[in-house]
Amino acid sequence: MLTIWTSKQECPLLFLCGVSFIMPDKKELYKRIKISGLILYIPIMLLAGPMSGFFLGDYLQKKFHLPYFILIILVCLGLAVGIREVIRIIRLVLAIEEKG
Repeated sequence: MLTIWTSKQECPLLFLCGVSFIMPDKKELYKRIKISGLILYIPIMLLAGPMSGFFLGDYLQKKFHLPYFILIILVCLGLAVGIREVIRIIRLVLAIEEKG
């Protein structure tokens, strides 16, 4: 039989070890899952910005025979956009944490 321990009940087996495990209520659990999802999105944003800048710069360089520094400029712009998005995500996570 599977028992889910809520905030009103404590697991007696873990109490024997001197550890008390209390499962959060549903609202708190969903808030933690939402925050975890947003935090796991950060590395994707830091990688996607420079990569899109690289591929766009490479395409423009080959298509229009532009100088090589266009590629470097677009990679730097992609990194700046990625960092800006990470800052926005961190502010969103902090706002969610303060709400609850």
